[in-house]
Amino acid sequence: AAKLASTTEGISLLAVYGGQDVERQLRKLQGGAQLIIGTPGRLLDHMRRETLQLGGVRMLVLDEADQMLHMGFLNEVETIIQAVPSRRQTMLFSATMPAAVRKLARAYMHSPADVKVESESPVPVNQIRQLVVECTDRTRQKALIEMIDTHRPYLAVIFCRTKIRAAKLNEALQTLGYKSGELHGDLSQNK
Repeated sequence: AAKLASTTEGISLLAVYGGQDVERQLRKLQGGAQLIIGTPGRLLDHMRRETLQLGGVRMLVLDEADQMLHMGFLNEVETIIQAVPSRRQTMLFSATMPAAVRKLARAYMHSPADVKVESESPVPVNQIRQLVVECTDRTRQKALIEMIDTHRPYLAVIFCRTKIRAAKLNEALQTLGYKSGELHGDLSQNK
């Protein structure tokens, strides 16, 4: 948003999310902002403090709506939607359209248009190779390391079921000399 706003004079931005200094956000809110990007929890926090007034909102964007609902933010999102004027443009973006997202769209949008964005992959499907490696819980890490050593990926993303597993796997990979890092919700905002 900052890159886009830099091409238009007079647009001020503010990002409001947890893990950030609230006092700094309060100072920026007092100066006014044309575009506020935030998480439901922090937006509600500012609404409760009465440091954020949504009466002038002309456009509401719900990005990653499926993930917000999956994470249990439905009530928070509905509270925010009810606080903005009913005469507004609403855009809802979602990678998937489960029933809960469609219900939200029907409840708060007027004649919503369903726009599907599809693009040709730069990599033809026939050039993608998928492998399944059967292993036990005990041999999973060894199997992963063998796959890394065999295929030598330039970059890779490894998905783990839990934050603890991600941290332990990262530590094990680093101990073995692999350049790796972890990414999960228990990391500080700075990390």
